[in-house]
Amino acid sequence: MDLSAELKELRKQLYTYRYKSLELERQLRTHCHAFHQSFDADRHTGSNQVGLPTNAFEDTPASHINVFTNGLIMEIIAGNLPVQDLLRCRLVCKLWASEMAKYLTKRKALVVAYEDCSEAKELVKKKQKGKFVNISTLCVLEIPIKSQIIVDVVKYFGETLSGLKLDDCNPEAKDLYSILISLPCLEVLSFKQTGTRRGDEADDTQSTLDGLTSHNQCIRMTSLKKLLWEEMQPVKYFERIIQMFPCLEDLELLCWSKPDPLRVEGLRLDTLKHLSITCDNNFSEQHFQALAKLDLKLKKLTLHDVKPGGRKKMRGLKTFLESVSKSLVEMNLNGNGRILTNLRPHTFVTSPTPFPISFPSLKTLNIDCSLMADLKMLNHIPKLKKIECKFQDWKGWWHLLNMKGIPQVHAKVQEMSLGAIDSGCLRKIADCFTSVTKLYVSEDRIDDVAFRVIAEHMQQLSHLRITASTTRDAKKLKLTDSGFTGISREECEKLSSVASESLEGNGIDKLRIHPFIGNLKGLCSLELACSEIFITDISILYGIAELKRVQTITLPKCKLTNASLEVLGDLPGLLVLELHKSCGVTPEGVSSLRTKKKDLIFNLYSDLNSRIFA
Repeated sequence: MDLSAELKELRKQLYTYRYKSLELERQLRTHCHAFHQSFDADRHTGSNQVGLPTNAFEDTPASHINVFTNGLIMEIIAGNLPVQDLLRCRLVCKLWASEMAKYLTKRKALVVAYEDCSEAKELVKKKQKGKFVNISTLCVLEIPIKSQIIVDVVKYFGETLSGLKLDDCNPEAKDLYSILISLPCLEVLSFKQTGTRRGDEADDTQSTLDGLTSHNQCIRMTSLKKLLWEEMQPVKYFERIIQMFPCLEDLELLCWSKPDPLRVEGLRLDTLKHLSITCDNNFSEQHFQALAKLDLKLKKLTLHDVKPGGRKKMRGLKTFLESVSKSLVEMNLNGNGRILTNLRPHTFVTSPTPFPISFPSLKTLNIDCSLMADLKMLNHIPKLKKIECKFQDWKGWWHLLNMKGIPQVHAKVQEMSLGAIDSGCLRKIADCFTSVTKLYVSEDRIDDVAFRVIAEHMQQLSHLRITASTTRDAKKLKLTDSGFTGISREECEKLSSVASESLEGNGIDKLRIHPFIGNLKGLCSLELACSEIFITDISILYGIAELKRVQTITLPKCKLTNASLEVLGDLPGLLVLELHKSCGVTPEGVSSLRTKKKDLIFNLYSDLNSRIFA
């Protein structure tokens, strides 16, 4: 088997496992729903609360009851219904709720990666023989959609198929059209085509989506709720998507060329709740004007590769964001990742930005640092709970906080991802955002001083993650035993040669002159997924050992011995432990730890990508 065939087989297995996990998740939701229904029924027995009847047909004349309660009849009904209609049928009565739940769990996803797929042929044969079999989702991987096996699957299962995923099938628009007109109940359509669509054709080649929605073969799919379209050829006619899929709730579009705003004049897409768009080259003023004219009621917005630009472009972005500001709950404005480097006082000039804008319902904000005029824009987002704004150069935070000013105290933010930040800026962040429980920073400027700021001013933390620097050859500060233990470096060096038995309780407390990691009494997850820290057994024995509620610990390259494993094994709540292979522990120490904590998930990783939860 050559490499490409092996990769194809791995992709098939990946999709199969993914769909199986989704099926298990659906079964779990179904069982939970059934349990809650029975629990509520028992709890409200004798009350006036009205719930689902046990049998909606118990008052029906006797000659008709069997028609609606007979298992065979219900199986025939279920076999001819799509997933959404099966879910609605569960609202009829408790009998139908339990029976339709069984048929829901029988709906499987089919992954077809070869034209001679035995599983697909077996399902088609069963359907031809009149057996009640159905599939919920069809995933076609790197084979033509006009091949006979795909035609047969669509012919026999198309009426109830709810999901279609096409990966690298390179279809013609007319072939895709012939498939879609056979899927009247399709709810999810995912199309992915890597590279150019058809070889060496010119750049002005029409995209598959534009060809699909052209006037000579346009169809109207009112059942489609989710459209994910990833094609390198840019989509030119955005208005056709709205006309063809008028009930979309989720739209993800990889490449959108510059539109004509007049073409969307008068069009509406009130059902759309999630919009994710990447533009061809860069967003322009015309993109934002077209989106603003749709008067969308979005809950989640993702704009990839939004770069700061001229005043007209930023004014267009401001107009669009204001049009969706009242309904937005989550917003992701991911820029091009430009580094704010070489910042010097009084020399840094910012580009125009669309902020400030009032977002009364926004709870999650992921924004590129180049779009942040200052943190005072957060004063207009009263319900914000999660913010991600990563600087790859710590001077960016210095500029925002020291030159632009700090926002009002924001007590509702619970999660922050900041990138590179120094101790002084970290202290100001801690003073402004007093309720942060999850903090993610990179290692660039995290030294003993910065770690003490965290230990002293962010004692409410439940999750702390320090990631590797994304800047090559960046000069990093050292995080040592002193930062973890609150003991001076000189005393830490002395402690390394002293028996731990002689320094219990008050002996260590007297040596602490700084805040230490033990102040984070509610810490549940400590992930030091960075390149290297300069700690030894001292940090474990007199620092991390005080974290009685910690459940997950990840440590990078450092100098530990089996003594640290013994201490970590005594932590009552520890569930996951990840150590770098070069940390210094021996197989004997690992074996002893596994014996002590049999339920512990333990991993020795060689690089950050091989971590369990990387």
